[in-house]
Amino acid sequence: MIAVSLSSPSPSIVTTVATQMAPTATAANPITQPAKQSGDTAIISGHAMLLLRLFRTKDPQAQPPVEFSFGTQNLSGNSSAGFLKMNDRQLIERAYEYATASGMDPVQVDGLAFHLANYRFLQITGNNTGEDTGLYDLEGNPWVGKFNAHDAELAKRMLTSQAINETDMDTGFLADMLNPQSGGGGNPRRAVSFESLEKFISALSPSGGKPSPDGKASEPVQPTDAGFTQALYRIDHPYVGVKWVPSKPQDSADQPLKHLSKSDINQLMAAYKFALLQGSAANLKSLDRMSALAGIVQMQKDGNLNGGSQSPQAAIERLGHLLQSITKPDAYSSNKGVVHSLLSVNSHIDTSV
Repeated sequence: MIAVSLSSPSPSIVTTVATQMAPTATAANPITQPAKQSGDTAIISGHAMLLLRLFRTKDPQAQPPVEFSFGTQNLSGNSSAGFLKMNDRQLIERAYEYATASGMDPVQVDGLAFHLANYRFLQITGNNTGEDTGLYDLEGNPWVGKFNAHDAELAKRMLTSQAINETDMDTGFLADMLNPQSGGGGNPRRAVSFESLEKFISALSPSGGKPSPDGKASEPVQPTDAGFTQALYRIDHPYVGVKWVPSKPQDSADQPLKHLSKSDINQLMAAYKFALLQGSAANLKSLDRMSALAGIVQMQKDGNLNGGSQSPQAAIERLGHLLQSITKPDAYSSNKGVVHSLLSVNSHIDTSV
């Protein structure tokens, strides 16, 4: 799952600015269109709106690079926009221009860009797991996504429309957004409404959302795209997954995490939450091992490495056993994601002491 904050998109920014702030078309910036004059103000172009609202710059010549990895530069707010590909950005520019022309709140375009950027981020990091989200409740039951009746109706209408087969929007992204079990569509705090998404699908197509010549609405069609077909099926057939039960070492003395203090536990949980933003399985495994090492250090301080024996050799052998155990794959957490790691930490630690 994502790799980003689930907080609501940034508040709306005014779509008109003073004439001197409006971008102008240049050879270096061919996407930017001349500002449309309106009294003492100028409505800025889709390109300028993208730069202002997603990249927080008023420089019409700015060319934010496309990012292909997660780094420290992504720790600031609204940083996910960097993962948008160049053709994604051109599509979002068209969406801003459509919103301006139709009177739609540009916050809906912000939300569309947010979800698309998160989708690209998950593709880059290899964490776009589809329906198997790796999310479980405290009892180990898999998370099941469902649309409310209103959204379910809209999603079905979009998936069986002719427009979705003609739109310039990424089909994989749309399948993700319209599947209640996936990270995009199943997010209860979705940043773009389905009403707006339906309009974008139609507007961001060669026809530009214009009605058919005969004025008749197109009849529903069964989707041929595999992702669309699965999304349509999942709306009426909720996901059924296998309950996850964290494995516990048989010997309670071989649980280094049990020796961590409450302060250590709180810091560890905060670190796992931060790792969730990065969405990197490698980072999660490293965090698992560092946590176990911290527990081993505490065991040494508490005099528990020798298992009650006074023999230094017993302590050395025990240390070797514990170090070997934490190098095994998924020694303390499942390989399905950070939520498993969090559950594993909770299951191995007695927080009452």
